Amino acid sequence: MEALKKWLTVAVVAALLIVVGIIWTTIERRSYESQLAELRNAVASRDTTIETSVGVFQRLAMEHGNLSVALDTKDAQVKVLVEDLKKSHEEWLVANTLAIKWKKAYEGKADAGYYHEDGGVGDPGREVVDFTKDFGYIFVTGHTKTNPPEAYIKLEQRRPLRLTMIVSQREDDSWVTHVTSSEENVGIDIQVSAVNPKMLDHRWYEHLGLSLDLAGGSDGLLGGIGVSAQFGKFELGPKVYAAWPAKNNMGLAVFYGASVIWHPFGR
Repeated sequence: MEALKKWLTVAVVAALLIVVGIIWTTIERRSYESQLAELRNAVASRDTTIETSVGVFQRLAMEHGNLSVALDTKDAQVKVLVEDLKKSHEEWLVANTLAIKWKKAYEGKADAGYYHEDGGVGDPGREVVDFTKDFGYIFVTGHTKTNPPEAYIKLEQRRPLRLTMIVSQREDDSWVTHVTSSEENVGIDIQVSAVNPKMLDHRWYEHLGLSLDLAGGSDGLLGGIGVSAQFGKFELGPKVYAAWPAKNNMGLAVFYGASVIWHPFGR
């Protein structure tokens, strides 16, 4: 009995040391991750939009727990959007502001035609020049007249401007916003690029677990039940085992212990 007590004491002390070590390691890891996030934000704050290839733009993203801080809430539409999201109790994962602008003006010689527009009695009429120009994305039509001077122009968008946005995470845990434009002459400035990684974190209760064990053999049955909590890559908690011997009438035997599970490939 004394030997059993000593063994239990050693086991309890060892379990407590393991728990303290795992908790301490988890705290240290989170502190280290927080420092890395600050460094990533420092780099992202100095980053600007770059065009990696024709029509493809990217910019590093800031990491914020409150994305409304990154947005320009002085803008009327943005302010309304933020208020609507708050009213509906929605959480944001990503916030981006894109500024769309032509890289250069659409200009060039147009196809033109001339004719005389007859007037009424005593009216010499008017000279008219019609013109059209197809820029692909933009189609221009118009005319000019004389006596008195007059000009008319019409711009038509021939096809929709398609923007595709992807927010990715690199191996170093930094976030990047990528945007593509379907028109080569349409440039994109990613003015705001921000993410809220905390939305992807697990809730505290998602780290809790319940385990059931059952084993059997020629000497009887062994069952166990336990609860556990995950700390980083480790999962630990107490367990209770019950044994039912098959060859004698000693009755139910109860054992107490602990479980430690390592998730080496967990994130």
